[in-house]
Amino acid sequence: MPVEIGYIKSNLESAQIRTIPRAEMTCGDTSSANEEAARKPLRLAWITLLTNSAYASGVKALSNSLSVVDTEYPLVVMLTDGVPPEVQAELAALDGCELLRVEPLALPAGSGDRQAAYLKAHFAECWTKLRLWEQTQFERVVYLDADMVVLKNMDELLERDDGCGRSPADDGGAGACRIGARIGAVHECFCAVPRGCVACAHLAPMSPKSAAAPPPPGSYFNAGLLVLRPSRAVFEHMTGALAAFDLSACPFAEQDFLNDYFRGAWAALPWYYNATKTLYACHREDGSHRAGNEPSGTASGSGQPALWALNEVRNLHFTMAKPWNLKDPAHKGFERLNKLWWAALAEPNTLSRVLLQMHLKERRAATAAAVEAADQQW
Repeated sequence: MPVEIGYIKSNLESAQIRTIPRAEMTCGDTSSANEEAARKPLRLAWITLLTNSAYASGVKALSNSLSVVDTEYPLVVMLTDGVPPEVQAELAALDGCELLRVEPLALPAGSGDRQAAYLKAHFAECWTKLRLWEQTQFERVVYLDADMVVLKNMDELLERDDGCGRSPADDGGAGACRIGARIGAVHECFCAVPRGCVACAHLAPMSPKSAAAPPPPGSYFNAGLLVLRPSRAVFEHMTGALAAFDLSACPFAEQDFLNDYFRGAWAALPWYYNATKTLYACHREDGSHRAGNEPSGTASGSGQPALWALNEVRNLHFTMAKPWNLKDPAHKGFERLNKLWWAALAEPNTLSRVLLQMHLKERRAATAAAVEAADQQW
């Protein structure tokens, strides 16, 4: 039975949504049989999920950050009845933010060893993310976790053709390959918490920054950012696969399931579209894992290749401890990043100012290091 989904904010149609004629896009069919459809403008949007009030401040910071980078597209918030009315009203008042009510996704109960055992209790609510594929009022969407802050415009994820949504070659992957579904995502970093014998994908030479690359076998993506084309056929096939899935294999809930479902059917995007705190801790611009007062829990002196640079980050992902939970002891070493989140929550101009200060500080430090290195050579 189709799920009843209604807009809470009634002016979605009048929102400031930039539309691009299909003829100007390289994705999708524009054959003569579909000429009428091809003339229709695309509906593109960022989408996030909110199932409780705890992450409401995260959505606000995310919305403010998208405003700072002058995105042309709205932030659509999928929310459930777990979000109190007063919080819904506050979010509806945000500029460029639209609310979309969805029902929580009911999971198969599982039995015995197949029952879910999540790494964090709140992961159980993340399964509703699969309702992204039901939102066929949009031609293309980019899902963003509610604990993200966008630092640079990345509208290209919505506008360019990177193969997401088209049929890949059937290379023995899971269900997505069988029905021609495909997504774009960023590799997870496993330097701090190893995942079996799979090495961190970020240790390999990077592909061209502007392109999505096919991931090697055994790859695993972080589901905090997903580029996809909604499709009811994919949703029905996906939920059918979920009904037969071993939920005990999903400590990270929907992320583990999506990695299995889209195995061999996803394109690897550059790291800076989903710059997690783990990447910050393990792939700093100085080329090492950890030194001095950097975050604990990571290896040091391993000589990992430099990757992280603040001036390249498009989208910052506050994995692990959340900035709004001030009592979490895991914030140690991440104060610099948390400062950016609090700036985004305050108001857009504050984020711009704090980010500029950080960039200037980095530039001065780089200049001083270059001078010191030159002096040592002499």
